[in-house]
Amino acid sequence: ENDRFDEARAAYTSAGHSEMATKMLEQLTHNAVVERRFQDAGYCYWLLSQEVASELPKDPRALLSDADEAKLGRFKDFKERSEIYYAYEFIHRAMDE
Repeated sequence: ENDRFDEARAAYTSAGHSEMATKMLEQLTHNAVVERRFQDAGYCYWLLSQEVASELPKDPRALLSDADEAKLGRFKDFKERSEIYYAYEFIHRAMDE
């Protein structure tokens, strides 16, 4: 299932529709949370964080624009959510047993 998603996401991106690829990933993330697939949600949030990170300047000494600062904030938020959902998967599994 993930392979098909990755293929579709790559196709949108290569066709110049990266915003559609991101929107699809955001929807998949939302669905994973609602369906209590917390490990998948963590992975999706990690992917979102990597997408945002790829848009940031590569030089760590570069001055960040306001837009870059906003992206950095989104990166941190997505990365934190990724870690929370990965951890919560273990809690959720233990509660179900």
